[in-house]
Amino acid sequence: MIPSKQVEEQESLFRIFISCMTRRCVTFTGRARRREFWGYMLFAILFGGLLCGIVAGASSLGWIDVTDPLAGSGVIITCIVGLLALWLLLAEMAVAVRRFHDCNLPAWPVLLGMLLVLLPIPLFFTPYGGLGGPGFFVLSMLLAACALIFILGVAIIPGGKKKNKYGLAPKGE
Repeated sequence: MIPSKQVEEQESLFRIFISCMTRRCVTFTGRARRREFWGYMLFAILFGGLLCGIVAGASSLGWIDVTDPLAGSGVIITCIVGLLALWLLLAEMAVAVRRFHDCNLPAWPVLLGMLLVLLPIPLFFTPYGGLGGPGFFVLSMLLAACALIFILGVAIIPGGKKKNKYGLAPKGE
């Protein structure tokens, strides 16, 4: 049996998500342990799925015209969902930067990776004749997959136990 002094009460994953979305939303300095990164990602994926469900439900009810989402009452839903998605993305970039810092890596690969992950989105909505055709879209999808694999790979490895140039080691790693 472990003595009660050694058992450290850990913060719940949902509290970590709320902290990342509020207090630490735009904090790009410091370090984040794996628990913070994966706790945020779990609820960000669930929340993002909920946003997609809201958009799908609103469009099936006819509240959003899929051909013109900014027409009529759909503009309100589209703007709210867009702002929430942007907020999720900003907090995700901040926690990813802090995670890279915990592994003693610079933050520029996170920015490059996010750009590569977001690049295929507008290309998906352009006609195949625009912006280089289908080959460019496939290439951008492959680059996005490589960037995502790299970011997730860094998120899996343990961070440093000692102080590095980005700050003190986070507790509980």
